[in-house]
Amino acid sequence: MIRTHANTPAHRREIPGGIRGTLVAFCLVTVVLSGAPSAAASASGREQATKHLAEAESAIAEATRLGALWTTAREAYVMAQRAHANGDFPTAVRHAKTAAEQARMGIAQQGYPPLRY
Repeated sequence: MIRTHANTPAHRREIPGGIRGTLVAFCLVTVVLSGAPSAAASASGREQATKHLAEAESAIAEATRLGALWTTAREAYVMAQRAHANGDFPTAVRHAKTAAEQARMGIAQQGYPPLRY
């Protein structure tokens, strides 16, 4: 009979001691390192998000002035503001970058000739 995990007695399925100790140590290190971000990282994230929000706001203001604001830019900017208010700075940066890019694309589109059918 071939021994498989299913027909091995429970007392023989244990992880060997050396491997078990290594596994426990690895899990502890992972938990410690994945804890709450440091205050410096949080402040840096806030500064990045604030900077990108300001850039997006500037691009949206320019697109609005030129009548070239895309709704996707406005929506991304609103989502960036919400994420920033909730303290989710990486998401705020991502949405702010999208908003600024969409606003710039709307401005660039103003220079294209109109389509003729």
